Amino acid sequence: MNINAYIFASIAVSVLTACGGGGSNDASTSHSQSFPSLNTAPIYQGNMDQAKKITPEKLSATLSNTLLFNNSSWTPNVTTYASQRAIAPLNQVDQALNCATGTGTTTTHINSLTQTGYHIQHYQQCDLDGSGVIFDGTLQINVYESNIQLMQPVTMSTSYANFKITQPDGRYTQIDGTIKENNLGSCQHTKESNISVNTNTGEESILVDVKSSAYCPDSSNIFFTNYTNHSGKIFLSDTGYIDISSKDIKYFQQDSNLPNVLGTPLVLAGGTLQFTAIDNIMLLTAQYHETESNADMPDQFEMTSHIVIKNNNDNTLSFDKIMPSWLLSNPKLINFSDQDGDKLWDGYEAFFGLNPLIDDSAEDLDNDQFSNLSEFLGFSDPSNVDDIPTAHVTLTWWDSMQGNVQLEGVVSPYYAASLEPFSITVQLATPARLWQWQPIDGIDCTLNDLGNNNSKIQCQNLSAEPLLSYLDPIDSGEQLTSVLGHLTWQGDNSGFNQPSYLSVQTSGNSLLDYHDTLVQ
Repeated sequence: MNINAYIFASIAVSVLTACGGGGSNDASTSHSQSFPSLNTAPIYQGNMDQAKKITPEKLSATLSNTLLFNNSSWTPNVTTYASQRAIAPLNQVDQALNCATGTGTTTTHINSLTQTGYHIQHYQQCDLDGSGVIFDGTLQINVYESNIQLMQPVTMSTSYANFKITQPDGRYTQIDGTIKENNLGSCQHTKESNISVNTNTGEESILVDVKSSAYCPDSSNIFFTNYTNHSGKIFLSDTGYIDISSKDIKYFQQDSNLPNVLGTPLVLAGGTLQFTAIDNIMLLTAQYHETESNADMPDQFEMTSHIVIKNNNDNTLSFDKIMPSWLLSNPKLINFSDQDGDKLWDGYEAFFGLNPLIDDSAEDLDNDQFSNLSEFLGFSDPSNVDDIPTAHVTLTWWDSMQGNVQLEGVVSPYYAASLEPFSITVQLATPARLWQWQPIDGIDCTLNDLGNNNSKIQCQNLSAEPLLSYLDPIDSGEQLTSVLGHLTWQGDNSGFNQPSYLSVQTSGNSLLDYHDTLVQ
C-alpha cells in the first residue's frame, strides 16, 4: 500500500495494530520538513476536579471515550468517501472535493522518497454524498516517519480543528484535538489521544486524555493479536475527571454472525479496565470462554464483560452486570438507564428500534414469538426474526434394554437467569411388562405406574443452569447434556420403537424451544 493510500485509509481511524511485522527502524526514514500549523487545542469547559463518583448513567461516556473512541458516532465517514474515489496525487493544493452542497478542498504534500508529508481536508458546509450529513472544519494528517519497504507510516498524527459533523435533524458533534501514534505496525505501538468532544444535544463536554500502548504477549493464540494497555483521564464537564488504567487488555476482531448492524466490531476478549473516582471505582473484566478447544477460531459469543461499580467505603456493589462483550462495541448501546421502567436499557432500545420512552417490553417487534423483553434478556436482535434468545432444549431417549432419558440444550447464560423452573412429563405406553426408573441425584424426577402398561415420568423444578453455554448455537450446533435418569424394562419392548408410545409435555412460564427425539 503506498503512503498516500494509507493516509486515506487512516483518516479519523486509529485502531490498535496487530502484533508482529512492520515498524522496524532499520527500514524507516524520517524527513525534516515543515508542516502547516493547525490550532487543534481541545475545547473543554467543565469541571477540572476529580469526579466524586461514577454512576451507571456515566458508563456510556466513560467507556466509549476510552476503549471505543474509534467506533464512536462522531467518527467521520471520510475514509469511505476517499477510498471510493481515485487516490489523490502526491502533491496537490486546494483540490476541490465533490460536495453535493457546500465546498471542500484537499491539500496533499508527500515526499516520494521519504514517504513523509501531510494531507489536509477542509470543509465548509460540505455534504459529501448527498445524505444531508454536513461537514465543517479541518482535519489534518501528518506523517513524520515511514517504513520505506512497507510504504506505511511509523510515526504520524491526526488532528481536528473545529471539525463539526451535523446530522440532517440539526444535531452536531464537534471534535478538536490530536491523536499521535508512534511505532505503528509493531509491538511498541503507542497512541496518545488529546481530544475534546462537544455536542448540542444536551450531552456534556468531554475531554479525552488517554495513552494506549500495544504489546505482544508470549502466547501461541494467533487470534488475539490486538493487545493494549490504557492510562490517562476522561473529563466529563458536569462530573470532573475519572482516572483510567488497565491490565492485559486483549481484543478480537473477525467476521461473525453478530447482529448485522454492528458490522465487524473490535470485541473485548480479556483483561481488566479500571475507572477511579473519589468515592467508588468501576471495574470491567473481560473473559474468553473457550468451549471448543479444537475450533478454527474463537467466537464473539464466547466473550463476556463483567462490569461492577464498587463503593470505596464498604466495598458494596451499586452496579453488577455481565453481558456479551460485543454489546460494548458501539457507544449507542452503552446506555444503561431505563426511562420508561420496562427493564430494557435505553441504549438497547434506541439501537434496535424500540421506544425508550414507552413500555414496549411485552410487544414482539419481529413477530418471532419472543417478546422484546425476552430478546433483551437474551441479548438478541428484537428486530430480526432469525435472531432469537439462545434457549434450545431437547429431550432424548434410547430404544434399548437400558438407556438414559436426558435433556440436551444450549442456553445463553444471560437468558438463563430470567428462565423460571420448568417441568417435564413423559407419558410411557409400551407392551413391556416391567419398568424401573433410577433418577439421577439432584434431579427431582419420579416414575408413577398408572396401570395397563402405562407409566409416567414427571420431573419438577428443572433448571437451565446445567445447560448453560457461551457458544452461538447457529455456528456451533454443540449441545450440553443434563441426564434425568435411567429407564430399564423387561419383556417385549418392540412397541417402544414407535415414537408415539412416548409422549412429552412441558410446563412452566419459561419460554424455551423444546424438542423430543428417539434414538434408535
